[in-house]
This record gives sequence, C-alpha cells and structure tokens, in this order.
Amino acid sequence: MKTRTGMHLLVFLLFLSASSLGLWAQQSTDPALGNLKDPNKKIRKEAAADLGVLGKQEAIDVLDEAFRAESDPDVRGEILLSLGKIRDRAGLKTLTRALVSDVSKDVRLQAIDSILRLYIPIEEPGILRRFLGGVKSIFAENEQLVVEPYVGVDKEAKESLSKALLDRDSQVRDMDQALSVSNRETHVALVKSLGMIRDEKDEPILLRQLDDRDKEVVRQSAISLGLVKFNAGRQGLRQLFSSSKEKDLKRAAAEGLAMIHDPAEKDFFLELLRNDFDDKLREFGAEGLARIADPPVEQAVRDRLTSETKSNVKTALYFALVSLGKTDYLPPLVEALTAHFTNQAEVYLFEIGKHQKRVDLLYPFLNSNEPKIRAGILRVLGNIGNFEAFEKVKPLAADKNSDVAREAVQTMRTLERLRP
Repeated sequence: MKTRTGMHLLVFLLFLSASSLGLWAQQSTDPALGNLKDPNKKIRKEAAADLGVLGKQEAIDVLDEAFRAESDPDVRGEILLSLGKIRDRAGLKTLTRALVSDVSKDVRLQAIDSILRLYIPIEEPGILRRFLGGVKSIFAENEQLVVEPYVGVDKEAKESLSKALLDRDSQVRDMDQALSVSNRETHVALVKSLGMIRDEKDEPILLRQLDDRDKEVVRQSAISLGLVKFNAGRQGLRQLFSSSKEKDLKRAAAEGLAMIHDPAEKDFFLELLRNDFDDKLREFGAEGLARIADPPVEQAVRDRLTSETKSNVKTALYFALVSLGKTDYLPPLVEALTAHFTNQAEVYLFEIGKHQKRVDLLYPFLNSNEPKIRAGILRVLGNIGNFEAFEKVKPLAADKNSDVAREAVQTMRTLERLRP
C-alpha cells in the first residue's frame, strides 16, 4: 500500500511540475520587469528572481539595464543569478562586466557561478522555489561538475575568467594586498572555474597559482591542473608533493597527477599505493594506475587489495582492475553506490562508460534489486550523455521506488536534450 501511495505521489508531483512549467511559460514578464525599478529593495530582488524562473530571453536587456543602475549588491547578485538561470549567452556581457569590475565580492562570485551555468546544466530543485539570500553557487551542487567536451564555451567567457586571475596576480604583485584586491573566496572560485571549463590555454595561469600563499588556492589549483590534464604541470605538482608538509596539499598534488595519468608517473603511483599511513594517497595511487591501465601493474593492485581495509581505497582498486579488463570486479565497484562515499563510485563508473567507452557494462545494473544502485547508474548514464541509453532508462520512470523513478525522469530529460 505504501509503495502504491508513493508512486501516486510521484506521478502527482511530476504532473504538478509539468503544469507549473506550462503556467510559468505562459506568464507575462511585464509585472516583474516593471518592479525592477521599484524603490523597495525587496520588491526589486523578488522581481529579478521571478525573471530567472520565467527564463525568457526578452528579459535579458532589461536585466542588464537594471544591473547597471542598481546600487544594492544583493539585488545585483539576484540579477546575475537570473541571467544564469535564463541560460542565454546574450547575458554574457553583463556577467563578464560584473566579474571584472563589481566592487562586491559576493556579486563577483555570483558572476562566476552564472557564467558556468551557461555551460553546465543544473536542474533547480523546485520550479516554483525562490532562492533568496547569499550566493547561489554551482560549486555546492557537485564537486565533480565540469563542462562536457561537446559544449562550446564562448571565448568571452573563458577570457573573462582567466583575465580576472591575471589581473589579480598583477595587482597583488604591485600592491601586495591580496585580500583587498581579490578576496579569497573569489580567487578560489576562479581557480575552480578554470578547472571546470578545462581550456588548455589556462594551464600556465593555473600553474602560477601553485605559488600562491593561500593554501586553499594552491590545493584547488593542483586539482584544476589535473582536470585540465596539463601534462607540463606534472613537475610543479611533483614539487608540491615533495616539498609540502601540509597533508591536504600532498593529497591535492597526488589527485592532480592521478587525473593527468601520464605513464611516466607509474612508479610514483605504485609508491603511493604502498603508503601505509595515508589512505587518500593510496586511493589516488590506485586511480592513477587505473587510468594508465598498464597490464604489468595488475599484480601490485591485487596484492594491495588483499591487505586493504579502507573502503575508499578498495573502491579505487576495483576501478583499477576493471580498467585493466578484469570485469569480474565491476559488481563490487557498483556495490559502492550504496555506501556513504557513493560519489567516488559514480565518478569511476562514469569514466568506464564515457572515457573507456564501455557503457554497455553498466546497463545490466539497471535491473539491480538495490534501489540505490539503480538510481546511481541512472545518474551516471545521465552524466555520460549518450542518447542511446534513453530507451533503457525509460522503463525505470515507472519504478516502484520513487527515488529511482525521479532519477529516471531526470536522466530522460537530460538525454532528450541530446537527441540526434
């Protein structure tokens, strides 16, 4: 009875969302556009938020005009958020202007976030929900978010993000006042954004950030260098690993190197795998070996697996063995989707399906008896973005588990956008 009630609720919610979308699509932007000039700050902010929910291109020029006239940073931030939600590149001129010239660090942060929203599709948790207060950051959604290779990032967006870092570096050298020139949160967000966009032209800029005096900037720069796969940055990451006494920085350097996965680092990854004192270093060692996929390392991976007690390292070792062609280790890797560190397993399964082009290995797990596994595989298939998975996903929209059904509907929406 409870299951049937849950399905009825899901169908009702999906119907409500569809109906709400239709109502919002038909709603005029005129009231909100007029309220952008209201003397009351709260009304202006709500008007800007409403225009983001409506998502109509006709609002972009008026939002741009309102942004230039707006004195309150909270309202300016809401305007930028709405431009990100509208997801039309016509709003890019406002976003880039805000990034390089706004006096408020929260507004600059929102500009970075909204620029990324143009290229990374983020589903809002509720079509009727209004977001009020604080920076609405894309970074809080999922640490693994990146711009997919098939998405073209506008030159203006890439140049504005990298220029903001270059300008900041120049000003810091001249003034030696890092916090007043570019506050820490903005600096970290810029470094993260370059990793998400993964433009090879930004590699030297990221490498320069390894010399920053802020530990979090250095840590994130190391990871972003890995995301960009900047092979020439290996030396800087190795130097960071060997010279730093900070555990977090050593881990970040190892993680960056594992993502670059140059075969020349095979001995380094094997050394990490033998580290008995830090499970995260063993995890990144296994990741690096998985991505190199050099058959002679198989025995070392198996040997470590027999003695390993940490779940995160075991999951990385399963990934390495599957990457080496030992598909009998795929079930325990998939089983990790039920654990508290499920994101780790999703990343590995994404790589197997997307980069190793073995997505067919994932489809059988859509029939798993475990709802968390079915839901996790659905998320992975949505992230892989292969429309051929659509028909395999479709039956799960009627899954008896409401969480699985929701994931199936979301994945279908994602894949539908990629229909040939």
